[in-house]
Amino acid sequence: MNNNLFLMDNRQLIPRWHTSRKSMKLQFPVLKSLEDKKIKEPDSYLEEYRERWKQSKLIYNATELNSALFVRGMLDDPDYKDTLRFLLVNENLVPKGVSNFILPELKQVDKEHYYSTDRTAVSVIIRKLKNILKIFPSDAMTWIDLAFYYSILGEYSKAGRAIEVGRSISGENSFVLNSYARYLVHMDEPDKAVWYLNRSKSIKENPLTMSASLSISTSFDISGISVSRGKKLLENFAGNSFFKSDLAACIGTMELMNGNTKGAKKMFKIASVSPSENTVSQYNWLYHKHGFRLGNEFDNWPITSPESEVNNFYVSREYKKCRAKLLELHQFQPFSDNALADAGYISMVGLGDYEFVIEMSDSRIPRPHMSFKELNNLVVAKLLKNKLIDIDTDLLLLTKKVKGSDDENIGVLRATLGLYFLKAGFVEKGARCYEDAIHFFKNMGSISSAMLAKHFYSIAMKEHDLKKYIELRAEIVPYAKKNKKFELILKDE
Repeated sequence: MNNNLFLMDNRQLIPRWHTSRKSMKLQFPVLKSLEDKKIKEPDSYLEEYRERWKQSKLIYNATELNSALFVRGMLDDPDYKDTLRFLLVNENLVPKGVSNFILPELKQVDKEHYYSTDRTAVSVIIRKLKNILKIFPSDAMTWIDLAFYYSILGEYSKAGRAIEVGRSISGENSFVLNSYARYLVHMDEPDKAVWYLNRSKSIKENPLTMSASLSISTSFDISGISVSRGKKLLENFAGNSFFKSDLAACIGTMELMNGNTKGAKKMFKIASVSPSENTVSQYNWLYHKHGFRLGNEFDNWPITSPESEVNNFYVSREYKKCRAKLLELHQFQPFSDNALADAGYISMVGLGDYEFVIEMSDSRIPRPHMSFKELNNLVVAKLLKNKLIDIDTDLLLLTKKVKGSDDENIGVLRATLGLYFLKAGFVEKGARCYEDAIHFFKNMGSISSAMLAKHFYSIAMKEHDLKKYIELRAEIVPYAKKNKKFELILKDE
């Protein structure tokens, strides 16, 4: 068990995944009034969209041109007004995913401010989306939204089929493209995500696509688009400033990591004009992790993000508030359980609240649909509360989830088995499992995981071997203070 979000070692602006119905509102929380701007140089893609619309007044052509003009901030362009009028007049023929993206005042199928996570509510939303697709089977955005909600339930085979249909219908649409890329990252296929992004037409004209490619490439050490191309796109893009925010922050982060603080500040000043939620989270991470500050342009910005607040409360050691924000962050990006895993971590390590983890995860989704991280948290919490009913089944399922998983999970499983044996009274066997896990983590170079294993090892050993407990705590406390991982320090220390 380890945390995923608290001041992570390496963060980039990997795109968020939102539904078409809520994308603009959640991605860009402070949209400023949009001004008409002129493109600095000829735009062949835009002219192609204009020509298609001129030749054939179809819903699809109107949607493509309207979206392209919107991205460029050309809201006074005659074609923008013409296509918008056409879409309004033909609203009953416009696919629902498209209409909610272009006409945000229409009703949402998901009534939550972020997203529903209750299984029953999500199932109802899925039925509504499927009914829409019966009428509009070529509505790519609704196919993407359907994949999103299947992912919340952990039904990834259904999600995969839905998102592939959406991509096949409109793979060059920037919303579809970035959603598909984020889905692939979630499914541990970042190379495939970068390949699709880099071969798209959108990467030459859309800063969001360029940002997605650079961010994923950097995070997973994949060769891809050069930074110079990203800088050139920033210079030439004449659309709305909020579309440049992620790309500027992405490049700014790369500049800072390469020691160019001046270049980083230049990029973040561009990003700060109309920052996206992801950009705000990135700046907050850089501030806490690397001491990077831009000044009043960002520090006094009247918006925050769930992820930023998680880190703020973590740094200030307000662990209950941190946990509450993690649950909010899960509602913000519910297809991933990273926030839930961290809520489990901070509950057990920072608050000693094992019951909370059991209540949170025990009936949330079926065990086979749980990730290794969430199921492991649940098993550890049950062991520490001596709730051993069905624990053998949980451990067997946890063992099967390790196959094909990353190496670190093998060490986590060894540590959890150590806890199991210690709780069962097999002290020597439990201690050996923990020692093996610690050795495994050290060989990997993961000192933080080794120290976390020692933390739980010490708690489990206290009733069996007080001398070993004191020895372990004597290693943990100095490490925790030095590395500002204060949650590892017990109340009496």
